[in-house]
Amino acid sequence: MFEVVEYEPGHRVKATTIEGTFPITFTRWVEAVDDDTTRVQAIIEGDSSGFFRFLEPVMAPLVGRSIQKDYERLKALLEG
Repeated sequence: MFEVVEYEPGHRVKATTIEGTFPITFTRWVEAVDDDTTRVQAIIEGDSSGFFRFLEPVMAPLVGRSIQKDYERLKALLEG
């Protein structure tokens, strides 16, 4: 479960985990490139200290794939 900690409507959102086993914070923002194109960018930060240090090599690709799927779903929704 995530808690939104910063929000700029139509532009930016930052959220952090409040439940779950892996602490993560993400910031996503959008910006118009031109009349037909919007760029979506993200910064994903996780705490890989302690026990999670050993999972980092596995977690990074999993998180990357999850983010890519999120963007594919978002694109499909926006273009659908």
